[in-house]
Amino acid sequence: MGTKAVSVKLSSEEHERLAALAEKRDRSAHYLMREAVLGFLNYEEWRNEFEEEAEAAWLHYKETGAHYTLEDLEDWAKKPDGPMPPCRTS
Repeated sequence: MGTKAVSVKLSSEEHERLAALAEKRDRSAHYLMREAVLGFLNYEEWRNEFEEEAEAAWLHYKETGAHYTLEDLEDWAKKPDGPMPPCRTS
């Protein structure tokens, strides 16, 4: 996998803040920007996956009515090594 250079336009103030932080962390500004982008990508990919799973769960509930009550989950949480309670459908 190769690398590709990209540019980011920062205001003078943002550039100064980045340079100051890089110096404090004894890292390059490039390293900090790369870590920031990777963190953003990881978060956004996780968020998209979460939203897709939530949508699928909602559609499944609308189709089947299968669900747990808060009481079901509280009871199960008291004995987490035990089996999950069966899903309710009404």
